[in-house]
Amino acid sequence: MRQDTIHRVIMLGTDHTVMKGGIGAAVPGYLAALENAELLHEFVPTYRAGSITGKLIPAVKAVGRLKYSILSLREQGFKPVVYGHAGAWRSMLRESLVLRCARRLGAKTMLQLHAPTVDNYLNSRIGVHFMKMVCSAADITCVLTPWWETRLHESGVSVDVKVIPNPLPPTIESIARARAAGSSAVSTTLDRSPQADTCVLVMARLVRGKGVMEVLKAFHRLAPHFKCKVAGDGPERGRLERYVRKCHLSDRVEFVGWVSGSTKEALWEWADIFCLPSSLDSFGMVFVEAMAHGLPVVAKHTAAVAEVVANGESGMLVNGDDPEMLAAALQRFASAKLREESGAAGIRHVLRVFSKEAVGARLKKIIMPL
Repeated sequence: MRQDTIHRVIMLGTDHTVMKGGIGAAVPGYLAALENAELLHEFVPTYRAGSITGKLIPAVKAVGRLKYSILSLREQGFKPVVYGHAGAWRSMLRESLVLRCARRLGAKTMLQLHAPTVDNYLNSRIGVHFMKMVCSAADITCVLTPWWETRLHESGVSVDVKVIPNPLPPTIESIARARAAGSSAVSTTLDRSPQADTCVLVMARLVRGKGVMEVLKAFHRLAPHFKCKVAGDGPERGRLERYVRKCHLSDRVEFVGWVSGSTKEALWEWADIFCLPSSLDSFGMVFVEAMAHGLPVVAKHTAAVAEVVANGESGMLVNGDDPEMLAAALQRFASAKLREESGAAGIRHVLRVFSKEAVGARLKKIIMPL
């Protein structure tokens, strides 16, 4: 790293070596973006998935590590910036407490909000007060899309808000760049016969609000050549599987459970369309991942998702929860030509907006004036 910037960032968040979902999945992309912008000093975990000790001990240890790192950076003439990443309310409280300690040690502080539950908090007076308290620990509050910035300000949380989207994880960015360059071209389906399967992938934690049931209901309205694989696990899996059996969709819908690594990659290669009409996402990293793999996205038109998926270009966003509208959107992508055009547009979109260079430049622009 060249020494041509005086700011150094200590990033806080979920230990991504233990937890792959949620913030853990986003952490490597942020680290790559900070490294690309020549700002990263180190990553300090404040949470590890699993036991109660994983929720408390890392945060306590982080304070000690921060004290050493902040004082060391200041002695070397650098300006330390501590950048915390928070999920739901317990995570926000934990990160805000650590950031307050960092501020007392002389660092500037940033808090990145990730949880869709922020929207619920802002619907009550107590929730707004809580958000004000949490955000007051940071010199800058970062959100994932412009809609979240507007939501905070219109709710009365009058803090300095900047938009920093989740960057592509390094492995996924490499795939997108290879596809864009043509060395691992987007799988063409132009030579398929009209009877060939149209493969729809759903990937999510199986909970209410993710829209998986709506996808299954849409399959009643689709031709038999539409096939679906549902990747993920959660409390709704049993209900969803019973619905598939009851409606005689077992020969068209397969539940494959939680996937990762080569198994997950094989699913991306199998799929023609990615579909997830979720109402719960504050950003939807899985949509970015799908576009990076050259898949058109069919999703629900929510404020946050509409700022991630380019409607009409990299996919289609449907209004409401009507399975008929969802089926119509999926049916449009029965066209192999449209799938290929939309997939290529999605790759261009994610590299332009969510690459380490793009997000790193945003971070540098925000951090340098601190």
